[in-house]
Amino acid sequence: MTRRNTQREGFSSILVIAVVILVVGGGAYLYSQGSLTLPTMQQKVTAVPTNIPVEARTNPGPSSSNTITVGEVMPGRTVKVENVELAQDGYIAVISDMGVNLGAVLGKSSHLKAGSHSNISISVSSNLVDGSVILVRLQNAQGADIEGEGGFKIEVQKNVGMTMGHYDNEY
Repeated sequence: MTRRNTQREGFSSILVIAVVILVVGGGAYLYSQGSLTLPTMQQKVTAVPTNIPVEARTNPGPSSSNTITVGEVMPGRTVKVENVELAQDGYIAVISDMGVNLGAVLGKSSHLKAGSHSNISISVSSNLVDGSVILVRLQNAQGADIEGEGGFKIEVQKNVGMTMGHYDNEY
């Protein structure tokens, strides 16, 4: 290292120290004059009423009158819907959610009246194989997708098979 570089580094160090002293000294002076106040750490304590029932303190779930419950989907040509609640007449559609048939309707329930229904079997046009992915979606009487809060389609995505039950006794 040359003498000139050493002198520059020494001057830079002195300059940095001088700036730090000036800033700290200036802050101390302003603080002593009352021109500078430092934030204080005070906790604000608010009383929580104990007479409010738990139901009023929890976030409500979605309030759609259209719901669908689908259990395990096994390989084959049938999809079983456990429960469905329809606010209007409609159908349950089984739709491919993968591959070249993405978005294709594979099967549809018979026409369902508004209300509750359970244990509905839907036949599909092609064999569902282990590892396939399907959507089970609610549609209105005209065949249009039923939407819930926020404009989202009322549907359930399911993997066909893939229960991994064959691993149960291996360990």
